[in-house]
Amino acid sequence: MGSTEPQRGDAAPTILLDANILIANFRPGRAFKLLLDGSRTGQLQLIVPEIALREAANKFEEKCLAERRALDKALAGLARIGARVAEQEAVDPSAEALRYEQEMRKALKAAKARIPGLPAIAHAELLEWALERRKPFKENGAGYRDALLWANVLEESATKEVLFFTRDTSDFATEGRLTDDLAQDVVRMCGSRTAVELKTDLAAFVDEFVDVDTVAVEGVRRVLSYIQRDLDPFVRRVLFDADLDREGLSRIAGNPADLAPDGMVGERVAVGDAQVLEVYDVFAADVEKAEVISTGDVLADLYVEAEVDLDVEMDIIGHDARTGRPRTASCFAAVEATLGVDLDATFIDDDLALSDLTFYGVSVLRGGRSTRRRP
Repeated sequence: MGSTEPQRGDAAPTILLDANILIANFRPGRAFKLLLDGSRTGQLQLIVPEIALREAANKFEEKCLAERRALDKALAGLARIGARVAEQEAVDPSAEALRYEQEMRKALKAAKARIPGLPAIAHAELLEWALERRKPFKENGAGYRDALLWANVLEESATKEVLFFTRDTSDFATEGRLTDDLAQDVVRMCGSRTAVELKTDLAAFVDEFVDVDTVAVEGVRRVLSYIQRDLDPFVRRVLFDADLDREGLSRIAGNPADLAPDGMVGERVAVGDAQVLEVYDVFAADVEKAEVISTGDVLADLYVEAEVDLDVEMDIIGHDARTGRPRTASCFAAVEATLGVDLDATFIDDDLALSDLTFYGVSVLRGGRSTRRRP
């Protein structure tokens, strides 16, 4: 892997996050959301070790406690000068930290991320690292949690190449690269120094690697079941007004011998106009492609199939059964058919709310039984 950025044609890369990436995204920013989207759509494999998640929850509680103390101090100051302050709801840092951890676990699960438990490293080995002041331990001996996280990284790198994202490279790197001690760990574990690559810029990585249109397609597919009730009546309306392709109709017009009037042998059919008489069923929609435009809206091409009855105008071309002379007769036939309907849809907001539907076209897919209705 080295310094070469993975390309979209390659196998999905494995991304492992340090706690400080989570801490920087207590309220997830665009890059972090896109990282989760990329994981959910299989464009990358996301790993958040248990030690990182629990450390982030601990920092969340500490931050809540600090902000609550600051708020209490500010309210006391306002009271001292006689300001009227509405009663504030008490904030429980422990409860908020638990809520944060639960929501993060839920988000990671939805993104198909893995949360590996504590690594299987011996206490004796950790003690040796600490006594030697070996990275990721600091000169003052601190670094136990970073050491556990590094052990997680090594375990993952034993079977795959890992991009290790951290905002604090001083614990693991020298001049932006893994320290020699840590690089030797990687070589010992998997035989290659480049099996673990240190990364710091999450935003640059997701912008380069995660395809937002792939995310958009997946997102639209997730909401299709919720918008089907809007699609069904819309599709039924457009079908009754649709102009059908005559080439498609000619393939389902039926057997001219069966449709020909009495005393006539039909040989071929020239199809005229057709009208949808009844729509029996509109099937679940699918999305063929989607793209994110500059406004953040998603434009999607939707496709729906429907079972219908058609009233088809046709000229039966053949000959008179008695005299053998050429003969043409006009009639209408009832044709059972399956139609394909192409729609353009616009979705807005993070929840992909449907805002607009546009009819694009209809095609005849296949036909069933045809019966002559009248001359």
